[in-house]
Amino acid sequence: MTQQTRRLTRRESLRLAAGLAAGALLAASCQPAPTPTPPPAPTKAPAPAVPPPTQAPAPAAPTATAAPKPAAPAPTTAPAKPAPAPTTAPAPAAKAPAAAGKVRLKWWSHPYKAWNDELTRQKITYEGMNPSIEITYTVVAYDELYTKFTTAMLAGTGPELMGAQSTMTPNLMAGNWLAEAPKEVADDIKTKFFPVCVEGVNFNGKIYGYNQHIGGILPIINTEAFEAAKVEAPKSWADMLKLTQTFDKQSGGKYTQAVGNFPYTSWVPFVTWGTILKSMGGDILSDDAKSIALNNDIGRAATEEYLKYVHPEMGAENDTFGQGKSFVYFRGPWIKAFLDTQFPKLKYKAIPVLQGSKARIQKDYVWNWVISKAATDAQKEAGWTFLGWLNNVANQVSMVKASALIPTTKASLEHPDVANDPWVKTFVGELAYKTEYAGRISNWVQVEKVVNDELALLATKVQSVNDTLKKIETEGNKLLKESKVFV
Repeated sequence: MTQQTRRLTRRESLRLAAGLAAGALLAASCQPAPTPTPPPAPTKAPAPAVPPPTQAPAPAAPTATAAPKPAAPAPTTAPAKPAPAPTTAPAPAAKAPAAAGKVRLKWWSHPYKAWNDELTRQKITYEGMNPSIEITYTVVAYDELYTKFTTAMLAGTGPELMGAQSTMTPNLMAGNWLAEAPKEVADDIKTKFFPVCVEGVNFNGKIYGYNQHIGGILPIINTEAFEAAKVEAPKSWADMLKLTQTFDKQSGGKYTQAVGNFPYTSWVPFVTWGTILKSMGGDILSDDAKSIALNNDIGRAATEEYLKYVHPEMGAENDTFGQGKSFVYFRGPWIKAFLDTQFPKLKYKAIPVLQGSKARIQKDYVWNWVISKAATDAQKEAGWTFLGWLNNVANQVSMVKASALIPTTKASLEHPDVANDPWVKTFVGELAYKTEYAGRISNWVQVEKVVNDELALLATKVQSVNDTLKKIETEGNKLLKESKVFV
């Protein structure tokens, strides 16, 4: 097949993202920038490998404070896994207006300490500039946020501002929780943000929030290992296959070293297996997001190739990469602090998105700032204004320095402190080849769990590729019959 490098059109981005949602609406609120807890291991297979050390333990139920002291999670911004819930919910209760002359906003987000600390600093600065605004910032554990948000909204006590991964947004919209951005805000977002970030907040042609951040997933290589082996970094998935001959080693039928040691649970298969599938011309959902058809030539080829990089016996992928046992690793820019702290002698760098047989593309995830539909008009106006300020160039560049998250507005991307940083520059330069990993459907989390469970059974040699893809199709299509689609 002819290789070609191309950028995603808006239509393709919408179709690719054709689903992105998860549990529905009785469990509540957001996900984390820190990594999610992997779903339970399937009963027919041994438990998956140790979860990535980038995960942070769930902090105790948060207490709202003006400047919280969040628990210190490991540096990660992985999408979270809200618990599945009903697909409908009552309209949110009306909020009582704030005291005259003062607009008060409750603001929730997931934990990532460097990011939380910088957001707190920016919040305090904004309050100093706007004494009529009071913002109470609360950090909520990623695996509790969605549930807490829904529960609070049902009780009429939910936050006015919240961080939500775009996979959640269809569920929140299905429950009538989210405020549509006013025209001037929508125009501001469409003008300032990079296309993949705009797609993350664009549902059914309407804007439902500001972009918070994008995962920014890229291949990261162990540069010393490549230099020692006298081989070049991969530029395509075909190159990756060739590198298995250079790096893969076994002892007693088990891998002790491999070019890649990809995880097979949680969100990560969707940025590795899903990327290989898309780069070959396939995808998890059909174009209309109403069916799954994977047990075909493309689905089998992509899954078999993915298996060449999955070695549960080696242990957690973060550790094997840091210890020099695996050499290509898929993560976002936020992993730098973790690698530098845990493996200070490791030499590594990010490389561009790999070319596939049909496309050069990388699955990724997007987080948004959204506003509650139940907020008063004054709270909505104050909230949209604050979120716009939060995304100005100075604040985005400051956040890059504090947390290593890449900026998401066009002006911030051109700032010298960003443009001249080799690490950040590599991630920024590849945004044109990104598409969201999830589908825009109201029960995406349930569909994702089916895929995770079946891939785990495959990785642990409990079932074949054909059986895995058949079961994903059967169980996934049952769920899609109950799903609401957002384009």
